[in-house]
Amino acid sequence: MSAVTMHRSVPAAPATTRLVQLVSTIRWAPAPRFEGDAAHRATYVAYLVGSMLAWTLAGVVVAVGIDRLLALAG
Repeated sequence: MSAVTMHRSVPAAPATTRLVQLVSTIRWAPAPRFEGDAAHRATYVAYLVGSMLAWTLAGVVVAVGIDRLLALAG
């Protein structure tokens, strides 16, 4: 007799799906422009400040990671 095995695909976790959708939205969303009324200008300033903070935070995280790797190696 032969054994029959069934493989059931496991759906992606909801948090993973939301993260993928967030990354896709950020990647393909057009950047706001500094033109138009005050609301559009405020959106641009918020986008600019948020982007600067995010890149600064990413740089700090990478620097801390490199520091920890060097501490383990040293």
